[in-house]
Amino acid sequence: MVERSKSPPPWLFLESNQEQAFEALESLPLLVLDATARIVFANVSTAGLLQRPLAEVLGAHFLEFMDEEGRERARAYLETASFHPQARPELKFKRSDGEDAWVVVHRKPLQSDGQRGCVLMILTDVSRLKSAERDAAAQCRQLLIENQRLSELATLDPLTGLLNRRALDERLVQETARARRHNHPLSLLLLDVDRFKALNDTLGHVAGDAALREVALALQLHVRLSDIVARFGGEEFVVIAPHTPPAGATVLGERLRGAIEQINAVGTVTVSVGIAQLDASLDTAGNVAGNTGMALLARADRALYRAKREGRNRVCSYEEA
Repeated sequence: MVERSKSPPPWLFLESNQEQAFEALESLPLLVLDATARIVFANVSTAGLLQRPLAEVLGAHFLEFMDEEGRERARAYLETASFHPQARPELKFKRSDGEDAWVVVHRKPLQSDGQRGCVLMILTDVSRLKSAERDAAAQCRQLLIENQRLSELATLDPLTGLLNRRALDERLVQETARARRHNHPLSLLLLDVDRFKALNDTLGHVAGDAALREVALALQLHVRLSDIVARFGGEEFVVIAPHTPPAGATVLGERLRGAIEQINAVGTVTVSVGIAQLDASLDTAGNVAGNTGMALLARADRALYRAKREGRNRVCSYEEA
C-alpha cells in the first residue's frame, strides 16, 4: 500500500510566505459588515472597485453606494442571507463615475467574541461580464427587429402595407387545405380598380398610388377579422373569406364596393368584384386539381371579367357567370 504524503498545515505556509499571503488577500475586495450592515472593515481593492477613497468606504452603510434598484436587491439579500447562507447573489454598486459595479457576493459569518453578528464578504467583480451580457441582449433585440423587418419586406406590399402576392399564395394554399379538410365554406373575392389606367394617365402615377393606398385602407377597415386581404398585383386586390358561403360573400363584396365608392381623395374610385367559392363537390368527384387556390382565383377572375363586361362597379359571382 502506497503511503500518501501529508500536506503541511496551512499556517506553516502563511508564516513563511506572509508577504505573498497579504498581497493575495489585498487583491480580493473584502468587506466586513456589523449587525447593522455598516462597513467596519474594507481593503484597498474594495475602495478601488467602488472608485472611492478607503476613508469614505469605512463606516458607510452597505447600501450607501447603490442606486434604488441596487438597494432593493441588496435589502432582499440581507434580509434572507441567514436563511440562504450558500446564496451567491449579484449586487449592483454605483461607482463614483456613475458606472455600475456588479459583484458576486460570497458571505461568511464571523463568530469571534469581538465580532459577533459581523459577516465577511468577498466581492467578485463581474461588471465586464454583465456588460457583455447587456451587449449580447441588445444585439439579440436588434436581430429580432431586423428579422421582423426582413419578414415584412418578404410578405408585405411596400405601397399598401397589405400582404403581397407571395404571402397571398401561401395563405391561399393554407386556407383552401383547411376548408377542404374540415368541409367549411370558403369564398374568394377578386377586386379590380375600374379604369385605373385612365386615372394614371389623367392625374399621374402619384395620384394612382394614392388611390391604391385608399382602396387598401378601405378594404382593411371593412373586412372581418377573419378575412385575409392582399394586393394581387397592379390595381387588383384579393380578399380570402373563410367560413363564408356564397350569400355572405356577396354581402361582403357589396360592402367593400360601396366603401371604396365613397373614396374622394383622388376623385371617384370604383371597383369591380368577382367572387368564387371552393367547390366541395369537386373533392367528392376526385377532381382535386380543380379545387385548389389557383383554380379558385381563376373562377373569381372569370366572374370579375363578367362584372367588367356588364358595366363595372358591380359584384358578380362565378356561379352567375
